[in-house]
Amino acid sequence: MSLEKAQRLKEAKEEASKEIKEYRAERERQFQEKQQNYAGSKDNFKQKMDREISESRVKIDQQVKQSKEKVIQSLLEMVYKIEPELHQNARR
Repeated sequence: MSLEKAQRLKEAKEEASKEIKEYRAERERQFQEKQQNYAGSKDNFKQKMDREISESRVKIDQQVKQSKEKVIQSLLEMVYKIEPELHQNARR
């Protein structure tokens, strides 16, 4: 009886070990699948962001070209048109 009990215990242990291996393999497969999906979506996101950044740079460059001369003239006018006046503390 003891030998039979030991044999059943050994078989149960082997069966449990087999089930654990199968479960681990399935979970690993699921993990790899999720990781692949995440990496794919990450690449898509990066491409989208790169495209948006590129478009933004083009718009900014166009705005700079349009406003550059006005800004330079405005700055020069502020530098050359100096109107001296007393500081508010010196007026007292």
